[in-house]
Amino acid sequence: MNVAAARRDQSIRDYAWEAIEARLLLDGIDDRAAGDLVALAEDTDPVLARLWDNPADAAYDDL
Repeated sequence: MNVAAARRDQSIRDYAWEAIEARLLLDGIDDRAAGDLVALAEDTDPVLARLWDNPADAAYDDL
């Protein structure tokens, strides 16, 4: 993915985001339906909060 992003002069994050958006469109999910999707976040899902709020995961907080 690093090489593909570099060829497009994009960050890996931007390249990955575009790939995800393209896949969502292929799966029939567009911006109009995006409001129906729930974001996975620790404030919306207590299970994720327990998984993400721990010392082992803290290393990823600043990435």
